[in-house]
Formats: sequence, structure tokens, C-alpha cells
Amino acid sequence: MEENISVKKEKRVKFDLDVKSTTIEKDRNKSITFNIDNSISEHSNSKKIKKKNKKIRSEQNKNKIFEKKNIRESYNKENVKEFKNNPKENKKINDKLFNLKKDIILNKFEKKNRNKNEFIINIDTSSLTDVERTIIKDGAFKDKVNLLTLLALNNNDNDYLSILLDNYYSFRYDNRYVVLKNITDLIKEGFILNSGNKIKIKRIFEEETKGNFIKEKTVNLIEDILKNDCLINDLLYIYINKLGDKKEISSKVFESLKYIGRKNMKKISYELILFYEKCDSLRGKINAVKFLVENCREQNYTDFYSDSFNEIILKNDTQQEKLFYYLLQGMKDAKVSNISYDKLKILLKREKLVLPTLYLIKNNFNDKLFKILSSVLTQSLDIDSKDLLNFIYESVDIQRNEVICLLCSSPKIKDIKFLTGVIMLAKAFEVDLSSIKSLLEYHYHPMVRNMVKNNFNQIFDPFDETELKKAVYQSFRYWD
Repeated sequence: MEENISVKKEKRVKFDLDVKSTTIEKDRNKSITFNIDNSISEHSNSKKIKKKNKKIRSEQNKNKIFEKKNIRESYNKENVKEFKNNPKENKKINDKLFNLKKDIILNKFEKKNRNKNEFIINIDTSSLTDVERTIIKDGAFKDKVNLLTLLALNNNDNDYLSILLDNYYSFRYDNRYVVLKNITDLIKEGFILNSGNKIKIKRIFEEETKGNFIKEKTVNLIEDILKNDCLINDLLYIYINKLGDKKEISSKVFESLKYIGRKNMKKISYELILFYEKCDSLRGKINAVKFLVENCREQNYTDFYSDSFNEIILKNDTQQEKLFYYLLQGMKDAKVSNISYDKLKILLKREKLVLPTLYLIKNNFNDKLFKILSSVLTQSLDIDSKDLLNFIYESVDIQRNEVICLLCSSPKIKDIKFLTGVIMLAKAFEVDLSSIKSLLEYHYHPMVRNMVKNNFNQIFDPFDETELKKAVYQSFRYWD
């Protein structure tokens, strides 16, 4: 037995474990290819699994939604059956609905009549009638306000008015307007205000004109007070401040100031200058200067116009152009010592400002007028032809022949109105049109031909359509 075991051990030990290198490499390659194939197959399988999972999830979600709908429908059907079968519950629900409607109606009624209890008046009612006492206790808001204003007016007592003014800011905006309306009526009736109530009224009007809710209404109330020559010194500056507001308000204020200014023009002009200096909006400044130029011609404000003109920094802005226009109109006929010539030359490039700047140059820099006028006439600027010819007729004293030649060479000469105006201007200046006479004698228009040949010497306004038609009709008598 021992011999057999030893033989077996020897066999195990002698078992050949050597393998050739070629076989090992083949096995390695096989294993690598096998692993790659396995990885590819696993990736493709994972994609398929994901797609399947998505489909399963979507189906599950659909089933859940469908189940919820079925549950709701079944629940609603059961509730409807119970509702039909239980008349007691029906009554309860109907009572609840009725009570809800009742509450809504009561709330609306309370909102309408809330102003009854909104204004509580604590005064001595011993001297009042029974009707007045009931109004003070249980009356509507308007009735209470009307009663207080009547008591103030009849008794000449500012205490009743101070009750309204002290409680003013606790009122709604519609009720505030009612109070302000009654105060304006009280002032128009000639009620004498004490200093305390006057200050309160000024403050209230000023704050309401700056607000948004009853701004236009308060501006109209101030207008009524000022038109009755009441509180001019107290409310005029508040009213003038609205010249810088939106166009609807500012235009209305501008027109009403003309009516108020019949008796108080000096006060208005003083307030306008103060407003211009403090105002930040261009619209307000334009309206202030425009009013001074158009309505305060008797007073001399050239220093104000020149100082404000020099302070403005030039910008390409249409609103600023309007401001320059009215400032130049204010200095049109005056001699100004501190005006800038360089600034005036820059303004000549703007069509609307050409004529007022020419007037200023004529009054202050007359020796440079012909040079500037020649540069203006050679440019193709859209200037009003009638005003330009009137300016030349009024202003040009020397070198008239050269000016007429410049007018004849300007691009506007094609217009028949401008051409007839130039011919009439040349006759007024006693200037011979020999340079262009040969051309004008064969002009297409018979009126031009007759005017050059001195057959038609009638003076008329060529820029007036009716006068021009009459002149054309009369010129046909001299048809050649």
C-alpha cells in the first residue's frame, strides 16, 4: 500500500505543466476579443433596456391618470346621488348660498354708505336746529361737508373750516375733492381766512397738484379762485408751476394766465422769472419765456433774455430750439451788450432761428450783416420767403445791388411768388435788373414779363393767394 501511494505522488509531481508560448498568446488574443464583444453587446442591451423602461413608465403614468379620472367621476356621481336623496342637506346648502348673497349685498351697501361713519364731527350742537343735528350725527359725507361750509359762511367762523382741514388727509380722494370744491366756493364768496387756515389751504393745494389722483381737478379749482382775484399772492406760484406739466395741463394754464394777467401782469411776470430759474424741464422754461415775449411787451426783460441765452449749452434738440427762438424774439428789437457773436453764428445753421438771429446781428453787429446775409442767401435753407424779403427791405441800407443779385441767384428764384417779390423789392430799392432783365423779358409768366417792362406797376402782396390771382388776372391786359 505504501508503494502505491508513493507512485501516485510521483505521478502528480511529474505531471508536465510546460506549455508553448504560442498557445498562450493565442489564448490572450481570444480573451481580448471576447471581452470587446461582450462590452459592445452589453452597451446595446443597456440602450434597449432604457427604451423599454421609458415605455413602461409612460404606460404607467397613463394608467394612473385614467384611474384618477375614474375615481373622480365615481365620487361625483355618489355625491350627486346623496345630494338628491338628502333634502335636509339641500336646504342647508341653499341657506348657505342665500347667506353668501346676503353678505355680498350688505358689503356693497356698506361700501356705498361707508362715508357716513367716516367723518365724525365733535362740536357743540346746542345752537343748531334738529335737522342740522341729525346731519352731523347720521348724515352722509357730502351733507356733513356742506353743513360745515354753510355754518362757516353764515357765522364767519374759521373753526368750522378748520374741522374740514384738520381731517382732510383721512378722507378718500373723491371725498377730498368734495372738500376742496366747497372751500373754493367759500373763498369765492369772500370768506375771510385766518392765517392758519390759509397756510393749510396752500399746503393742501400744492400737494394735490403734485399728486396723480385729483391733479387736474385741483388745477381747475385754483384757476377758479385766481380768476375771481382771490389768494393771488398765495396760489399763483402753485398755478404757474403747472406750466412744466404735461401738455394738456400746461396749455390750459398758459391760456388762463392771459385772463388772470389783465389785472396782475406784473405779479405774473415776476413769478414766471422765478419759475424759469428754478424749473428743470424745458417745456416749463419754453412756456414761461413764450408768455413773457407774447404778453409782457410793455416791460423790458432783455437782461433776463440775454443772461438765460448765454447760460444755455448748445445741443441738437428740437425743444431747445424752441427755447432759443423765443429768447431771440424777446431780444429782437433791443441792443444787447453781453450777447455772444460766435453763438449767433452757430444758430444760423438752424432754419427756424435764422431770421431772429439776423435781427439781433443787425442791431448789435451791423458791420457784419452783409457778410452773414450773403452766406445765408447762398445756402439752400428753408426760410419763410416773405419774412426774409421784409427783413431785407427794413434792414439793408448799403450794398443793395449786391443783395438783389444774391436774391436772383438763390435757389428760391424758381418760385413765382419769390420772383415777383424780388422784382418789387428791386423797384423799391431803385436797383436796375440789367443783369437778368434779358432773361426775365422772355419769362414764361406774363405778369413777370409785364413787371420787368414796366407795363404793370401795381403794388400787391405776392404771398397772398387772392391778391396774386387778381394781379395775374390784371396782367393779362398787357399781353404781348
